[in-house]
Amino acid sequence: MIQMGKYMKSAWRYPLFFLGLFLIEIGGVYYKFIAQNLTNTEYFVIAGFVIFLISLITP
Repeated sequence: MIQMGKYMKSAWRYPLFFLGLFLIEIGGVYYKFIAQNLTNTEYFVIAGFVIFLISLITP
């Protein structure tokens, strides 16, 4: 079984990890049900991806 502690050594990064994934999901829901265009959806996905990467890269 894979444990998150193997990839994330500090606990303060867990909320950032899940916040990034949540923003990416919100972008998809926004695109599918509300917007129907990519202009505003890209902001959600880019912000979520950047937060997700920060949570994995920072020590």
